[in-house]
Amino acid sequence: MLVLGTGGVSIFALQFARLMGARVIATSSSDEKLARLRELGAEHTINYREDPEWGRTVRELTGGEGVDQVVEVGGPGTLPQSIEAVRIGGHIALIGVLTGGAGKCPPPS
Repeated sequence: MLVLGTGGVSIFALQFARLMGARVIATSSSDEKLARLRELGAEHTINYREDPEWGRTVRELTGGEGVDQVVEVGGPGTLPQSIEAVRIGGHIALIGVLTGGAGKCPPPS
């Protein structure tokens, strides 16, 4: 599972996923918050400011497969990377649009 950021929805999803035994990858722009996400059980963390192609990094962390689930809270600003990160047949739960309503959505590769 991939969760974006450290807001309530993402933290809730991280905790539930860990309770169910899922491996979780989490993103944030703050190294301090990434450390907290690891304390909460995230197996891998990615600073999306340092790694703007974080969708590709998620794929690498999953052996090229991608994640089963993405909790997408960003919207058009992050959706292209979430599409890159999710596996074929996976699910993206579009929960919010924190990056605004405008943007492009590329087809999955």
